[in-house]
Amino acid sequence: MEGALVIFALMLLGNFIGRSRGAVPSAVRVNFTRPGDFVLGGLFPLHRDITCRGGRSYHLLERVETMAFAVEEINGRDDLLGNVTLGFDIRETCYRDDPAMWAALSLLGGYSNKQGELKLSTGSEPPTGRLIGVVGTSRSSTSVVASKATNIYDVPMISGFATSDELSDKDHFPNFLRTSPPDKQQARAIIDVLLHFDWRYVGMIYSLDTYGIHGTQELLTLAEQQGICVAFSVSVRKAATVSEIKESVRKIEEFDKARVVVMFGGNGGYEGMYFILQEFYRANPGRNLVLIGSDSFENFEKYGLHEMSQGSLFFALNIFGIPGFEGYFHGLSSTNNSNPWYQEYLDAWMDETGCAGPQQCPIPVSNRSSSVYHAVYAFAFALDSMLQSRCDSDASAVCLTSEGFDRREFLAHLLNVTFRGVDGGRFHFDEKGDPDGTYTVSSFRGRSYYKVGQWDSRSLNGHLSIDVDDILWPDGMGKPPGSLCIEECKLGQIVVPLEKKCCWGCKECPINAVVDGSSCRPCDEEFWPNEDRSQCRMITPSKVDITDAAMVMVIILCVLGLGLSLLSLVGLLHYRNHPLIKATSRELSTLTLLGTLLAWMSVAVYLAQPMAASCAAGEAMISLCFTLTYGPTLLKVNRIFRIFQSSKKSTKRPALVRPKDQLILATVLIALQVVVVIVSISVSPSRPKYLIPRPPRDYIEVYCDFGSGFIASCVYNLLLILVCCYYAFKTRKVPSNYNESKFIAVSVYSTLVLCLAAVPVYTTAVAVLQKVATLCMALLLNAILTVVCVYLPKLYAVKFLKDVRVMDWSSSAGSTAESTTAAASSMSRPGPSVRHGGTTIKVGPAET
Repeated sequence: MEGALVIFALMLLGNFIGRSRGAVPSAVRVNFTRPGDFVLGGLFPLHRDITCRGGRSYHLLERVETMAFAVEEINGRDDLLGNVTLGFDIRETCYRDDPAMWAALSLLGGYSNKQGELKLSTGSEPPTGRLIGVVGTSRSSTSVVASKATNIYDVPMISGFATSDELSDKDHFPNFLRTSPPDKQQARAIIDVLLHFDWRYVGMIYSLDTYGIHGTQELLTLAEQQGICVAFSVSVRKAATVSEIKESVRKIEEFDKARVVVMFGGNGGYEGMYFILQEFYRANPGRNLVLIGSDSFENFEKYGLHEMSQGSLFFALNIFGIPGFEGYFHGLSSTNNSNPWYQEYLDAWMDETGCAGPQQCPIPVSNRSSSVYHAVYAFAFALDSMLQSRCDSDASAVCLTSEGFDRREFLAHLLNVTFRGVDGGRFHFDEKGDPDGTYTVSSFRGRSYYKVGQWDSRSLNGHLSIDVDDILWPDGMGKPPGSLCIEECKLGQIVVPLEKKCCWGCKECPINAVVDGSSCRPCDEEFWPNEDRSQCRMITPSKVDITDAAMVMVIILCVLGLGLSLLSLVGLLHYRNHPLIKATSRELSTLTLLGTLLAWMSVAVYLAQPMAASCAAGEAMISLCFTLTYGPTLLKVNRIFRIFQSSKKSTKRPALVRPKDQLILATVLIALQVVVVIVSISVSPSRPKYLIPRPPRDYIEVYCDFGSGFIASCVYNLLLILVCCYYAFKTRKVPSNYNESKFIAVSVYSTLVLCLAAVPVYTTAVAVLQKVATLCMALLLNAILTVVCVYLPKLYAVKFLKDVRVMDWSSSAGSTAESTTAAASSMSRPGPSVRHGGTTIKVGPAET
């Protein structure tokens, strides 16, 4: 079945050859042969034009003669193929697919001796011998075509110049090998250069052919794996139009941060790339690019681009001279050389130089065909290995031909060959038939290339070695330019993506956060970023500056108020039996004065360094000082209201107006606040909180932040104050001789206004000094108003006014109607008065 498929394929290919025979130039129907027991085919281009007659290049002739030289050298060795001779049959491919196919089929068919297989005619008869392999071709596209033909015959093919990654696919090209590394090796070398200089934002221009497409695909894959962003990629045809060139230039201009451009192209498009560079430099004078070129770029001077390409890097396969070849080539002559193309090249060279013969003007030799030399030796070593394994001591051609030459077995030997190459290194194939890769890295200075490094896949200490100091960078810079689309972020900034592809900008982290990789990480409250914003460190916050003018005023008022409260309390205790003191409820007055003393002490707490315990204590003291102040005041003003209201209806004493009753009620009001405070501190206590000053400074302020439970205490105290205001308002029409009610009214009205003003100021303050000063001033002014408005006038009257009389009120059960009437009458009449220095002090009814 397999043989039938082969025959059918050959018939189709034969028909193709028959139809295209007229289209194949007659110059292709020429071969260069040498007989041997086993024959190697050769497929090389000798001409570049469509007629296969012009476009000669002397290095092409060298490739043919290199194969001949290698075969001759092997036949002269005793240690390799001792009893076997190699021959060759070399055909022309003319750098074109059709001639390459025709040459391959004519070569393979001419050596076929299987029954029923197609026999193709060639320009001359092939030598005797068995064809074991083919060396060639010199281009990836023609190798793809020729390899399809060699697959039909299971004939191995080794190319010295085809580098397309497509040919490494063993499913499609099982018999193809090469002595030049595939494009993926060059792609890895280019990626290593980009990584070495940290060029992670690049552009790419590639030729629209097999070489450029497959090489660029490998480059894009490797770039993505290594985190290199390809900002743009542009494909170029050899005959690029003006619009295509301008569009490519627009891409380069658009992505101006991509200062490095990779150019991966073969003969199918590198000329279009030169045109793009010419247009770019014309439109952007003074702007230089760093070019990373594959191994096809060598005509920068021809296109006037050498001055704009300083610092660019180019890769070239490491080519090593073949020992003895130059002497061999110069010793060739038309008389002793059966090479049909030699005389043609010689005549062209003589016409070009005007010389009479090769002795005076020998054809130039570059000695750059070591890949062909290695291909021939690979076949020779594989054949020698097969002979040794199959024929034992009788390692001769008869051994293999008599038993049948198994080409698949031969391919296995070929894949396992190992020998020393002309560079002194170990040559071998991998499982895909590819060799190791070695490249020279060159730069451009003046008008010539010069070596600055090399890339070797065999190196164990890193594939790339490059002398950076030996490179002349664009604009005369002493260091390589950057090729990153990223802003240089300052301390405390993170990198964030921008809308443009692969571009990054900077974002400022909050002042209390450190840079943690690509994100901002806020520090805990007790920590603050260090100078380079890399880590959080524990801080000692600054406390309130007591030398500030506002704090000095607070301290002065605190000392003054404390003295007034102590004076009032001492006077209250000293004159506790005085009728005026007794008439104003000395027990409740004592509690109110204790509330003012607590207010002074709470101010001291907030001037100290805030801590958890001090903040909780401060919350409790503020809550209780207001309750101690306005709980008893509420009872007093309520008592006044009820007394005067009841006097209008009856002489009977109102309920709960006795000192003992009032004290019990005051205790209840205070106890309720104590419960609220305990619960709020347990659930959500006040705690130290750090405040970032604005604008930011080099320190952090700390203050006591009230917990949510503090709101309940404030609401309770606010209710006490509002009720006080209500009763103060209701008692505004009591007899004018009862002056205490008016003092209480002034005190509570002022406190309410003060609280309404202090709360918004405190909550909107942006500095700890403002918060602490507002809170302290509210506490101080409230306490001072209470002492000055309510108690100092009493002490003044007790101390400086004589004969103050207070009408007693008796409502015992045994009172007569007359006394009751008299008492009620006295409640409605102006009370007793005393004159002192022309001033009359009026007082109200006494407590009993």
